[in-house]
Amino acid sequence: PQLSTIHTLGPPCTTPTPPGRLRVKVPPLAIEARNAPQAVHSRHGLAVPVHRTHHGRVYSSASFLVGPTIAFVVVGLLALVLRWAFSHGGSVVAKRPKPGAQDEYGLLVPVASPPTFVEGEILRRTLEDHGIKVTVTETLDGPRLMVFPEDADRARVLIAQR
Repeated sequence: PQLSTIHTLGPPCTTPTPPGRLRVKVPPLAIEARNAPQAVHSRHGLAVPVHRTHHGRVYSSASFLVGPTIAFVVVGLLALVLRWAFSHGGSVVAKRPKPGAQDEYGLLVPVASPPTFVEGEILRRTLEDHGIKVTVTETLDGPRLMVFPEDADRARVLIAQR
């Protein structure tokens, strides 16, 4: 009988075997293990452990584009959502008021038309000191002092006395 040396997961063993046959004793635990080395014959009649493991999926040739494409789509969607979210409502900072005609200020009526805005502010303080609610506004015709109709006569008298 011929002696063969077998290398398995366990200790090496020398066992007499009939010619042309190879007997390998493998512990039961190694048979159940998925990634355990399996005995394979080499050229010299020895069994050599070979690890047969697979480390993930095999991807196609276009698979390298999937990650960047998903990233660009997500960033694009985020940009669209942010643009939509911040487009409504306008700015927090108030816009400059647009001047209108004298009759476009609701219940307020013009009582004076000072030549400059500064002179309008001086007249406004005078009227406020006498208890009249007054607004200086810029109209298409220049600055105007605007008051409610019930205070208009008294405001005109105070401005004329000045």
